[in-house]
Amino acid sequence: MSSPVCDLFPPIDCEQFPTLTGRQEPHHLSVFDGDDAHGLRAIELAQRVTQPIMSWQQGCLKGILRTDLDTGMWTHPDAVLLVPRQNGKSEILLLRCLYGLFYLGEKILYSVARWDPSGKDLHDRLVAMINAVPSLKRRLAKQPTCSQGRGIITLKNGAEMRTTTRSTDMVRGMTKLDLLICDEAYNLDQAAVSSTTYAQMAADNPQTIYTSSAVNANEHSKGHILAGLRRQGLALAEGIFFAEYMAPPEMAFNELATWEYANPSFGVIATEAKMRKPLRTATTEAGRVAFGAEALGRGVWPADESEGASAIPAERWEPMKVTGQPPTFVGSRVVAVSRTPDRSRWAIGAGRRRSDGRVHLEIKTVVKATNEQMVHEIVQLVLAWDPLAVVIDTKSTAAVLKPLLIAAGIEPEMLTTPQVATACGGFLDAALAGELSHSGQEDLDEAVAAAAKHQLKGDFVWEKPVEGSVAELEAATLAHWGVLTFGPLEVGPTASPSTGRTTKTVEPEPASDRTARRRSEDRALDQIDHFDAMTAAF
Repeated sequence: MSSPVCDLFPPIDCEQFPTLTGRQEPHHLSVFDGDDAHGLRAIELAQRVTQPIMSWQQGCLKGILRTDLDTGMWTHPDAVLLVPRQNGKSEILLLRCLYGLFYLGEKILYSVARWDPSGKDLHDRLVAMINAVPSLKRRLAKQPTCSQGRGIITLKNGAEMRTTTRSTDMVRGMTKLDLLICDEAYNLDQAAVSSTTYAQMAADNPQTIYTSSAVNANEHSKGHILAGLRRQGLALAEGIFFAEYMAPPEMAFNELATWEYANPSFGVIATEAKMRKPLRTATTEAGRVAFGAEALGRGVWPADESEGASAIPAERWEPMKVTGQPPTFVGSRVVAVSRTPDRSRWAIGAGRRRSDGRVHLEIKTVVKATNEQMVHEIVQLVLAWDPLAVVIDTKSTAAVLKPLLIAAGIEPEMLTTPQVATACGGFLDAALAGELSHSGQEDLDEAVAAAAKHQLKGDFVWEKPVEGSVAELEAATLAHWGVLTFGPLEVGPTASPSTGRTTKTVEPEPASDRTARRRSEDRALDQIDHFDAMTAAF
């Protein structure tokens, strides 16, 4: 059952919503054809739980749940829903979760920026819906729990939903993630989203939903991810359901018609009296901008950074340099390898979590080394450090090391372009938020000073000039991604930020691994001069 765009949003049910005057169709919409069977069943489920659902909510629910007619996979693996505050977008998400639990048997993670009141309220509302219908309540495997900033609902069919605040360990314990919901996505931390990558990759048909009011870049420092998704939606990117409710700038901000246009639930939730109240205090330019973003959907969206200037300003990078007492580290290192496009220079990056939560990064530049020499260098580091991972960009000129490393008994983590884009976004967010540290190495400082974006559809990777110091930036970026992805929170010894040396005793490797690595090492030593890996400034 494929419905055209005009059928997504049925006429207003005046009997059920006699006061509803808000515009039901979004100002911007990108949706692709497919089967609406899931969406229609979800609307029927809403009736069972006696949840009134307006036309705009029905349309968005159908668009999100639309499937490909041939494959049965989601037509829109990603969905972006931008709606001014206090319109009832949470009801769409709760119904999507309810359907996913009871009809699809999904593993769901519902993430919010703040637990109290946002997360707790959402969990309690969903539990109330379930308890109100005996046939649904009987399918609970156990009583839902809600404590310590996390709500959990488990069904007898194996479905599970967690509601929690966003963090890098919010997916811990979940080996598969069918549905990720990022509510309040104006405050989206790339590191937290990146932590869900592997759990979603394990799902057969994963979906991610981003919902938010508009970003006000004057107040929301972490609006870049949502801004990138919005750009993709406006460009009608395939695979994204995009609906943005907003009033265009030519409409007067203080008129009833504008409020009705921007707010689909106007007359039911938002009213003229409620809109005039915040408007009375919007007497400054900043106040009017804030009113426009929250009440009219007129965001102040962070733009793509212009070419030329570094994406990471020196005033953000310099204060993160370690001076004085060395930091305390937890967990193990991650090693990353990059290479310049002209193949003249390699860069090895190392990253490690600090006890204060930041990630410390250092690099070593290697000039004119052969592939075998680089393998030997990496083998030395692996033997000395037993790192959590060795990370390489699949599209990098360093990718030639993969078969050589495997022959040496080291399985590198090869990142795809989308994963590299995630890594770059996470590194940029962390740098701008002061969540990194470094030792002021000249090569890395120069690389950061030259940081420029190569735009993809809604994302970016670091620009790869034929000349320049981008390899060091890439190595640090991949190492940072590795720490966020694989880093445990075990307590480790103190290491010098200038040398990276540690007094930690490295546990012996399994004999088979050590033998394989040393065979490769012996082959390399027959051909090259010895590289002392520990002279690197790690």
